[in-house]
Order: sequence, then C-alpha cells, then structure tokens
Amino acid sequence: MPSEVSTGVLLGICSLSVVTRFYIRIWAQRQFSVDDGLLAVAVCCLICSVVIMYSVGLDKMYQIQELSAALPFALSIGFPIDDMPQDSQFLQDSYDFLKWITVSQALAWTSVMAVKFSFLFLFRKLIDRMPALITYWWFVLTFNVIAFGYGMSTYFLYCPYFNDPKLCTAPLWLM
Repeated sequence: MPSEVSTGVLLGICSLSVVTRFYIRIWAQRQFSVDDGLLAVAVCCLICSVVIMYSVGLDKMYQIQELSAALPFALSIGFPIDDMPQDSQFLQDSYDFLKWITVSQALAWTSVMAVKFSFLFLFRKLIDRMPALITYWWFVLTFNVIAFGYGMSTYFLYCPYFNDPKLCTAPLWLM
C-alpha cells in the first residue's frame, strides 16, 4: 500500500508538471516542437507502464513469491522435487507475470529515453549556432539511440521464450 501511494503521488506531480509545461508552451508561447512531442510520448509510456505494473504485475508477483517461498522448505525437509504437484495455473501465472512485467519495464525504459531525447532536442535549439557543440550533440544523440536499442533488446534477448523457462539461458555479457 505505501508503494502505491508514493508512486501515485510522484506520478501526479509528474503529470501536473507536464500539463503545466504544455499549457505554457501551447497557450502562452503558441508553439509545439519535437521536444514537447517526445515528452508527451514519455508521459504516455510512463502511465501505461505504471498501470500495467499495478493492475497485472504486482498481484502476480506477490502470489508467485509466496508460492515459490514454500519450495526451499519442502526441499529442506526431504520432499523430492519430482513428487511435487505440477500446478499448471501457477506456471501459467509465472509466464504471464514475465510477459507483463517485461512489457512494463520496456515502457518504463522508453519513457526514460524519451525524456532524454526531449532534453536533447531542447538543447539543440540552444546550440544552433555553435558548430563544435552541434558535432558533440550528434555524438550524444547517436550514443543515446544505441543505448535505447541496447536497453530495449535486453528485455527480450534475456528470455524471448515467454512460455518455456527451460529455453531461457542468457549470456553473462547481456545481464
């Protein structure tokens, strides 16, 4: 419950500041640019990520954690792993959790990177007449595009098989 309250308060502050910025940019300054569009994408991705995490992810996470906590105890008292009942609903919940938490994390990463790109395009307007800084800006943009691609790929390359954990073996360089 406290995490939901704190996340809700911080999401509210974030939304209020974005709405204030859009009000100033659209109605007071009468302009809308690329950095504003990227910020709108970031807020939408953040809201979708939080909704998915709290509506689907957290309930399944707590349920899976509680059920899997019993496994070491069962093994410690000599209960053979082969004799344990295979609950297909538990496995399906685990697979669903992996799928939805991956989507939530990918949206959160997209949100973070969209804010970075928004700042980059805002700063691009400020350094418009400085060739040395424009070269540096292109370098930073390229680096962030590569970082975004790598960050998104790790969510799916780590375990692309959402319904078979036996197929999930990630190399150490990926983690």
